[in-house]
Amino acid sequence: MKNLFAALNSKFAKSLAISSLGFLFVMQAQAQTAAPTPVTLAAFSAGEGAYAWVHADGKTTSHLESAADNNALASVKAANQGEYLWFSSQGKTYVLRDQATLNRLTQIWEPVEKISKQMQTSAQNSTKNSSDVAEQIEKLANSIESKNKKIDKLNYKLNTAVEREKESYNGQIKELNASLAALNAEMAKLKANLAPVEDMGKRLEQESKQADLATRALIQEVVKGGAKLAVN
Repeated sequence: MKNLFAALNSKFAKSLAISSLGFLFVMQAQAQTAAPTPVTLAAFSAGEGAYAWVHADGKTTSHLESAADNNALASVKAANQGEYLWFSSQGKTYVLRDQATLNRLTQIWEPVEKISKQMQTSAQNSTKNSSDVAEQIEKLANSIESKNKKIDKLNYKLNTAVEREKESYNGQIKELNASLAALNAEMAKLKANLAPVEDMGKRLEQESKQADLATRALIQEVVKGGAKLAVN
């Protein structure tokens, strides 16, 4: 009888050990498959569609539409360190730290960053030159305006002048028109010097719009992921 109980106890212990081991494997598998993307529910509300990509160095790429959004972001920054994406969706705001998603943001905004650096370099190299050009353009514009007024007055006098005065007025008008042509040519050259900077500004605006749309699409992708919005 004792041997029978011992055998039963031994079988029960083995069964319990096997069951426990199986349960442990199931729990480990669930932990591996159900691990949520690191997204934390934030306590600061913001307008729908607001977002901010905060870089590790503190620089921020954001779309904020109100003072409340700015205040919310300031609170989020005070409570968080490192790189993350903060965004608003369906009345809630989230802080996302998933590195794969942050890497995609880097790719999305890379063209904007490239043009920004080009503009910064151009500005550093030609700040004084640009200021001088702007001053020259202003002076030329004033000179052109002044000469046009003189031509208008001479044309009025020409219409009321007697025959012997017309030749003098026509000569003055001819000289002023020649001077205007020279001034306009100089103005065109000065504006051409500013064209590359203006072109970069337009490209930056276009690329920023595209990056904004791509960022919003990425956020929607995260939201639709469901499990990715699990609170850690």
